[in-house]
Amino acid sequence: MANFTAKIDVNKIDKSRLFKGKDGLYLDLVFVETKSVGQYGDTHLVKQSISKEERESGVQLPIIGNLRPMGGGNTGGGQRQTPKPSSDWDSDIPF
Repeated sequence: MANFTAKIDVNKIDKSRLFKGKDGLYLDLVFVETKSVGQYGDTHLVKQSISKEERESGVQLPIIGNLRPMGGGNTGGGQRQTPKPSSDWDSDIPF
């Protein structure tokens, strides 16, 4: 079984779709396979999940990230940037 890595732009998350579960705050995601491999080895788009009714009525949520197989693609030389905290996050969101 292949392992994947995902990068999510948390600023694009629709916070109204977060839901409380027994053990925490959750977000349902959908991984949509792309027709071609992206510049950085991405093979899937990451979106927030929508209901069947929303899908049938044409609701589209923005792409919030990308997914790629681990070890594949260009990672920009292995450099990672640590994001700066945003001051406009709701205090009850744990990230």
